[in-house]
Amino acid sequence: MTAPLFGFGTSQEDERTEATAFGLPGGRVLAVAGAGDLPLSLLALGAESVTACDLDPAQLRLARLKATLPLVLDRHEALRVLGLAPAGTGERLRSLRRVTAALPAGQRALWEAHLPELARTGVVWAGRYERYVRRLRRLGGPPLRRRATALVTAGSLAEQARVFDERIDGPVLAAVLRTAFHPAVYRGRGLDARGLQHRERGRSLGRQYHGDLRLWCTGTPAAENFWLQWHLLGHPTGPAALPVWLTETGWQALAAREVALGLEHRDVRDALAACPGRYDRLHLSNVSDWMDEQAFHRLLRTAAASLRPPGRIVWRWLHVDRRPPADLGDRLVVDPTLGERLRLVDRFPFYRVVVATTTDARP
Repeated sequence: MTAPLFGFGTSQEDERTEATAFGLPGGRVLAVAGAGDLPLSLLALGAESVTACDLDPAQLRLARLKATLPLVLDRHEALRVLGLAPAGTGERLRSLRRVTAALPAGQRALWEAHLPELARTGVVWAGRYERYVRRLRRLGGPPLRRRATALVTAGSLAEQARVFDERIDGPVLAAVLRTAFHPAVYRGRGLDARGLQHRERGRSLGRQYHGDLRLWCTGTPAAENFWLQWHLLGHPTGPAALPVWLTETGWQALAAREVALGLEHRDVRDALAACPGRYDRLHLSNVSDWMDEQAFHRLLRTAAASLRPPGRIVWRWLHVDRRPPADLGDRLVVDPTLGERLRLVDRFPFYRVVVATTTDARP
């Protein structure tokens, strides 16, 4: 098996959370590109404009490839190319060649060198995290598939809770999560080691995941939860569970846009500083997990100075809770009640959600 082409093939953010926090439609959004799904979904949901930037060239290449799909393929072909719907190797290969031909010349060679592998599995399965999850799912075997299917086909949240409590949860699951997400196992295999460098020693990620698992399985309808279905089954079971940009409505919205997703290979802080007043919405994904406190504080100071007020910022965190620096005062106001309310209905609620508003107040 070749090395992963990128860290993440799919975004782990529920676009409904950012859309609510940002008050879409409307707004000029600057976003971390990540796997590309969240910026594309925000554009499909009516953001006035979305610019996605990233320091990781591999993630930016993936975002560009995804942004090219609506220009070249129909929606069903795109799902098959991504690996979110079944397809034969030959069919995927033909579609992938059409996509790569539409990419900038400098990016074609890398994708084309991996076409046979991508045609076998689909694009998203070339990610480090996706490969790790697939191995874990295979270890679960048919019993996991039966229980996951029962969860997804449950007719109500109460029925989902019954399935989870009686057929899924228990000491075996807790032990599996503690082992699979122990730093000695997870680091490097499922996540770039830099993603764990700021996590407090002694805090078990597996226990943290187990603590939030019931909310994930019972807090929202499983039939509409892409992240739940993708992790447990390996694919969405129907259109209701797709990220917005891959739904029929989202696809049509993207196709109708005159301006495509903007993509920039640079740090989000530099992008803000270069264009003060251009943006009024900022999606930071979970960059606070990857930064030390000083770097994150510099980013928030730049955001407070550069966003057109009143600006909205959303970030998520899994490993470390970074608070805004005290010197920002009233120029950056966090709403913890809104953040927790959004997390409780988020379809991947393992990340805590922080929503902040910038003002034109001066110290």
